[in-house]
Amino acid sequence: MIYTASFIGLLRVLLYMIVFYYLWKVVMRLIGPFIKDYIISKVFNQTNNTTTKNYREGETIVDRTQSKSKKNKSDNLGEYIDYEEID
Repeated sequence: MIYTASFIGLLRVLLYMIVFYYLWKVVMRLIGPFIKDYIISKVFNQTNNTTTKNYREGETIVDRTQSKSKKNKSDNLGEYIDYEEID
């Protein structure tokens, strides 16, 4: 069966979109705070678990992120050319 576009069909789709939008707003206003609290508590628990390791109080931990094979940046610059102004 072939459907053709009509003005009534367009109005019906727009009406469905508007109704769905307002229903979504009402539902999110009702359950949104619960979802937000759940996400915040999960993030807090994850960060709390990662920072609470078995370190003794006063112990200093140094994490090195740089690689040991550090190259000098000036090695790859090339040759220096001194330019002079021509009058």
